[in-house]
Amino acid sequence: MLSYILKRFAWFVPLFFLVSMIAFGLSRMTPGDPVEEHGSQNTKVDPSLVQLKAAKRTDQRVLKEFGLDKPPFYCSLTTAAQSDTLYRIARKNRRKTLQQLSAKYGNWEHTQAYYHAIEAAEIALTQLADTLFQNGDTILVKPQIGKFKSALLQLYIQHEHKR
Repeated sequence: MLSYILKRFAWFVPLFFLVSMIAFGLSRMTPGDPVEEHGSQNTKVDPSLVQLKAAKRTDQRVLKEFGLDKPPFYCSLTTAAQSDTLYRIARKNRRKTLQQLSAKYGNWEHTQAYYHAIEAAEIALTQLADTLFQNGDTILVKPQIGKFKSALLQLYIQHEHKR
C-alpha cells in the first residue's frame, strides 16, 4: 500500500507542475487586456484633468484586482536595456510599445523619459483644454485640441519611426 501511495505521489508532483505551466502559458497568451475591458474607458478625446486622473486610478485598481500589479516571474534573466518595472504600466499596448522601444534602442532610461514626456504632454494638453473651454472658446479650439490629443495618444503605441 505504501508503494502505491509513493507511486501516485511521484506522478502527482510532475503532473501538477506541468499543468501549472500550461495554465500559466495559456493565461499569458490570451488576447485582450483586462484593464481595457474592466478599467476606465478613455474613449473621450477631451477628458478633463480630473477624469484623466480618475481613469489612471481605475486602471491601477483593476491591475491590483486581477493580480497584474506584480511581476509574472520574481526571477528572470534580461538584458540591461529591458526594464524590470514594465508590469506597473496598466495598458498592455503601451507596455508592449515600451518593451519594443527599449529593445530597439537599448536604453530603458531614455525610453522611460519618453513615456513620461508623453504623459506630461497629455496632462498639459488637458489642462490647456480645460482652461480654454472655461473661457467659452470651445467652437474654434475644440477640433484642434481633438487633433492634438489623438496624435498624442498615438505616440503611446507607436514604436516605428515614420517619416
